[in-house]
Amino acid sequence: FGCTHCLVNAVFLFQRMRRDHLINGFVITWNVISSLTCIFFNKVVFQKYGWAHGVALTTFHFYMTFLGLVLCAALKVFEFKKTDAKKVLGLSVSFAVFIVTMNLSLRYNSVGFYQVSKVVDTPFVYLIQSLFYGVEYCYQVKLSLVVVMAGVLVVTTSENMYTSFTGLVFAAVGVTACSFYQVWVGTKQTELSMTSMQLLIYQAPISAILLTFCLPVTENLVAIRDFEYSWGLLGMILLISVAGFSVNLSVFVMIGRTSPMVYNILGHAKFVGVLAGGFLFFNDPLNARVLSGMSITCVGLWIFSYYKMNPPKKKGEDEHVV
Repeated sequence: FGCTHCLVNAVFLFQRMRRDHLINGFVITWNVISSLTCIFFNKVVFQKYGWAHGVALTTFHFYMTFLGLVLCAALKVFEFKKTDAKKVLGLSVSFAVFIVTMNLSLRYNSVGFYQVSKVVDTPFVYLIQSLFYGVEYCYQVKLSLVVVMAGVLVVTTSENMYTSFTGLVFAAVGVTACSFYQVWVGTKQTELSMTSMQLLIYQAPISAILLTFCLPVTENLVAIRDFEYSWGLLGMILLISVAGFSVNLSVFVMIGRTSPMVYNILGHAKFVGVLAGGFLFFNDPLNARVLSGMSITCVGLWIFSYYKMNPPKKKGEDEHVV
């Protein structure tokens, strides 16, 4: 009887793990498709229509996210949960600071330096999880992080990189805020016993309002007001906002189900996808250096995925992700 009971438990555990992996795979695919769709729609708006106002678009994303979640709550897709908005303020502020400072970083730094600074998110997320939340990783996963970052650096590093003291400050603040935001998206769901939708419906409007107040600093409001809008451009902005809703929701679901590091590493995978998509759909050039960097990144992504799906047997050596 004891052997039978153990066998039944083992089968049940295997089926549950298999189901969880399938759900995680679906959520990750959802996030990748949504993100790449949003990025390529942005490129159309920036390049075809000449409306290059990134922070304003992000602000629209979060207003649309809030409206979409209100509709989902009204349709009983999820149950609204009351909590003190102050408990979500840090999460909302970190997102707004990240968006504003990284856009200002791009203004005061070269594109190459901006891209390199984004790579620093990965070790920052690791340090935050390790120092404040006691999360550890096996050496194989740590190695994969190094390989992924090396691949991205090969792609983004260029000879004409430059920065300034002001640009360096904006980059440092942006990286720090972005890293804390990624970690807090997961920890706040656990701390407040909320689902991704229940938490995001609080964060979205606060972040949108904060970004609205920052628009005079980050955008040329006169240029936005006097721009000659067409129905095609307005339709694309609406589509981008809907895609942004999908991206925001998938980020919260994915981090809640996996971990901030999985989301962070997936960002590097999407970077490779953006390069490939830019070559296929926008005729962006790909040289030997970019291709080699993409290949190195993919090797690191494979190592990371393998050891997260098949962690070493030794207890306490790796973060458990279901």
